[in-house]
Amino acid sequence: MELEFHQLDRRYEALRTTSRKRDSQVLTSLARDGQLLPVVVVVEAEQAGRYILVDGYKRVRGPA
Repeated sequence: MELEFHQLDRRYEALRTTSRKRDSQVLTSLARDGQLLPVVVVVEAEQAGRYILVDGYKRVRGPA
């Protein structure tokens, strides 16, 4: 399944730890190799066509 960024609800992003070094490494990997692992989402029950991002915040944040 392919989704657009606007379909992702990132409500749990503030709960994730961040590291500039790790974020930089992920961005470098994305630029070099593309996205190798899919992000993990669950269907938003209250709003059709929306998905709650569970895992993959760095990968979603990377291209921005």
